[in-house]
Amino acid sequence: MLYTMYAVGSLGDVSPYIALGKELKKRGNEVRIAAFEPFSAFVSKSGLLFHALPGSVDALMKSAMRPHANPLMYLRHATSYLAAHTDEFMLSAQKAAEDADVIICTFFGGVFYSIAEAKGIPLIQTQYYPMDQTSQLRVTVAPKIPLNNRVYNYITYNIAYGMIRHIEKKYLGEYYRKSGLHMRRRKMHPDYMLAGKPVPVLYAVSPTLLPRPASWRENIHITGFWHDSDDIDFIPPPALEDYLSAGEPPIYIGFGSMVSDDMRNVLETFVTAVGRLGIRAVFSKELAKCGIDTPPDCSCLTDFVPHSWLFKRVKAVVHHGGAGTLSAGLLAGKPTLVIPFGGDQPFWGERIYAMGLGPKPLYRTKLSASRVQARLDSLINSDEFSMNAKKAAEKLAKENGVTVAADIIESSVGAEA
Repeated sequence: MLYTMYAVGSLGDVSPYIALGKELKKRGNEVRIAAFEPFSAFVSKSGLLFHALPGSVDALMKSAMRPHANPLMYLRHATSYLAAHTDEFMLSAQKAAEDADVIICTFFGGVFYSIAEAKGIPLIQTQYYPMDQTSQLRVTVAPKIPLNNRVYNYITYNIAYGMIRHIEKKYLGEYYRKSGLHMRRRKMHPDYMLAGKPVPVLYAVSPTLLPRPASWRENIHITGFWHDSDDIDFIPPPALEDYLSAGEPPIYIGFGSMVSDDMRNVLETFVTAVGRLGIRAVFSKELAKCGIDTPPDCSCLTDFVPHSWLFKRVKAVVHHGGAGTLSAGLLAGKPTLVIPFGGDQPFWGERIYAMGLGPKPLYRTKLSASRVQARLDSLINSDEFSMNAKKAAEKLAKENGVTVAADIIESSVGAEA
């Protein structure tokens, strides 16, 4: 059986699919991941098929993650970028599923549902953050209000889905009309019906961080994080290994696939704060890309290093709050400081803080050397954060998200065969 998996986004969107894809392949299936071209080698190295979608992840991130962009502006910037590639993108997306038996997709409106509908094949919906209505949590792109208002939380999903359907009609409506592809009816809530049957929804997150709301329907599952032991054969650069063994464990500072006009300012602020504290730190390679000198007794990565390998060897982690980096840090049992850039990242920063796994998230629009210094000081010196992170890691180690997800997928697909 051939699965086509659509991951429209950054490395944080692609990595969990590689982990799930390898599990499905191990069970005798073929797996193709459709993603932006820069991820071709990363996917192929894992033994999976790859289909390149047009567009640039860097350009998408730069468009969507602008400074001072609120969540609604983030959504508009992201969709307007993709609109410039509508015909090319849609044709490529359809081609990726030409010979597929099953579609697995991250959230992208109704596009992949329409493709599955046209081909008459089943679809599995995956989510990396809450997109299903509950009064316990607001939808992740909704603005935060001072009180946890259950009514507000609930209606934010209706507003978000209404906006998503409007955007889809605005930017893709013409393509649907001229291509003959059926545009699904616009609804103010998730539409998980396909060919008269409910679509399985798999959350690639841990129930430790996101307990399953009792109000969710039976087709919605929280499986645990999807992670891969990608560090088994990893040989670190000698300079990095020497640095790590030469002193106290450093902290890690990096912002993944985030691309922003203010990235230099963000990194310079952290360099200043690290220097004031006199602590050791490993910076991701963005530091060198921005032409910033590495602070004394610190190191800067020059190439890809698996988080699963590196995070075991640091004291704490600082990042943007993407679900993939977040899970890697927690699996390693490390206290976490989140600097949200947009999208679902503020939500995960708030969850980290609420669970006592790290300091309150610090938004990049409020960054200053003194504020960063205070957060870093709290991050590395709090016994509470350290103890809670270790306890969370023990719980996460007992979960096996890819196995749970693959079992649900095969059970669902088998029932439809």
